[in-house]
Amino acid sequence: MDRGVIDADERYIAGVYGAVAAAKSSGVGRDELDLPVERFLAEGVVVDDAYAAVHRENLLRAWDEV
Repeated sequence: MDRGVIDADERYIAGVYGAVAAAKSSGVGRDELDLPVERFLAEGVVVDDAYAAVHRENLLRAWDEV
């Protein structure tokens, strides 16, 4: 796998977990998370419905783990 893809994935995961931890610590509820996927991706990345759904699942998983 291309190192650029791996780096982008690592940045996405770190960004999601950091943002969810910050939201949770400021009192945002699990079902109130409003962290659009575009915030964590490089400019120009096109997000389809499947990726958006997986992102929502990632937010909830991060919430449970932080």
